[in-house]
Amino acid sequence: MLLGQGSAYGLRVAYFVVIARLLGVVQYGVVVGAFALVNLVAQYSRLGTGTVLIRYVAPDHHRCGAYWGNSLLVTLVLGGGVILLLSVVAPHVIDPASAAIVAFMAIGSCLCEQIAISATQVFSALQIMRTAAWLAQLTSLLRTMTAIGLLVVLRHATPRQWAIAYMLASALAAAVCVGVVTVRVGWPRFIPHLA
Repeated sequence: MLLGQGSAYGLRVAYFVVIARLLGVVQYGVVVGAFALVNLVAQYSRLGTGTVLIRYVAPDHHRCGAYWGNSLLVTLVLGGGVILLLSVVAPHVIDPASAAIVAFMAIGSCLCEQIAISATQVFSALQIMRTAAWLAQLTSLLRTMTAIGLLVVLRHATPRQWAIAYMLASALAAAVCVGVVTVRVGWPRFIPHLA
């Protein structure tokens, strides 16, 4: 887990360095403005469901499908709400150029990345730490690979191009994470009245 978390942070540093080169100084500032606003609230998209999942699934692995399903449901509903809220608020609190890409960044961070984090917590609760560590770095790895790919292919990108690429890389990571959890645990079950 230490190596997984450490490499995820290292990959984040790498993709910020690469996108600085990809975008240039002014355009990089536009992306960082949107990223900062989105990441102020992104963690609230799950509303602590990952912690609840770990609490109840660690002692009883048979409950995993229900808590995983509820975590997904809460993340989809609250993440969608946070994305809408950010889209409405952004033009009033940040630069118009940054506000124009907030929706893409929010989908990547408030929805897709949070689903990937929840998947990591599923494997932590099941005490399958190698898979948890691998999933913990997947989003950052795909974002870094995307940034490098754009740098090699385009040499220079606009903030909108990067924001869309960021969203797509995050969506791919979330899809892989959901697939891995589904293979290991089965389909998520939605039971809203769970304690």
